[in-house]
Amino acid sequence: MSPQTVFVCGITGTQGGAVAHRIFTKPGWVAHGLVRNPDAETARKLTARGAKLFPTPDGYDDDDTLAKAMAGCTAVFIAMMPDFADPDHEIRQVRSILKHAREAGAKRVVLSTSFLADRPWEAEGWHPDKLFAKFFLAKNKLEGMVKEASGFESWTILRPGFFMANFLPPNAIMYPDIATTRVWKTALLPDTRVDMIDELDIGAFAVAAIDDPGKFNKQEIEIAGQPLTPAEIARQISQALGKEFKAEFYTVEEIEAQKENPFIQGNIAARTMSKCFNEDKANSYGIRFGTFEEFLQRRKEDFVKFYA
Repeated sequence: MSPQTVFVCGITGTQGGAVAHRIFTKPGWVAHGLVRNPDAETARKLTARGAKLFPTPDGYDDDDTLAKAMAGCTAVFIAMMPDFADPDHEIRQVRSILKHAREAGAKRVVLSTSFLADRPWEAEGWHPDKLFAKFFLAKNKLEGMVKEASGFESWTILRPGFFMANFLPPNAIMYPDIATTRVWKTALLPDTRVDMIDELDIGAFAVAAIDDPGKFNKQEIEIAGQPLTPAEIARQISQALGKEFKAEFYTVEEIEAQKENPFIQGNIAARTMSKCFNEDKANSYGIRFGTFEEFLQRRKEDFVKFYA
């Protein structure tokens, strides 16, 4: 396919950064994105590799800068962080992103949500009034918006599993004191199947979907590369660190005491997320998934520094 200019949401973050990384490997492709601080190290590295960044303190709420960043883009990658104070905020932002993408003439849209975003009500512990449920209902709404959006030639929805990067900052904020104690305290169960995904694989799928709409148009794909139990995850981190790292499980009483915590609610929902994963379908696209061991080796320096 011809080179693409892609607007990348969260270009300095985990998923957006992985998409940009993949774009840089494609001759003639260009990544556009918004940044709050163009002088930050991550932003400078992206600029050095050819990304075109547009500074704004207001993110996707800044219509003028968003329109400028979208100019000339042929495709858009969307991945949104939930807003704890306003679960509907990302819906308004994506509505604006789609509007500006359409006006700029972009023809391809790739949206990244999460396992079970198409049917969050099937998650364990589901109740629509829970804060975690509101986040998932927002993701479900985003999927509907992308499917129904007019003016685009193709759309693809990716639903990643559990991020391998969740054990590093900034994602590790979900686990209080994990860096100092090297204890991953979780409301998962000892036998929970954790379907893990390397963010680079998200980037690979997103760019493939843009590059080959004939294969990926109107596809909804759960993506994960390696199922591990919490104990297996802890064992591999221990081996990478050369220090003991443990997985410990909240008791029923501890979970009850923190029942309003959205991260605890998310852990409980994750106990059953693997039931939606079609591994054969994920593998049918011909994209190799990385293992957690490979991720740990690639990011070993970051792990050693964070858990020092």
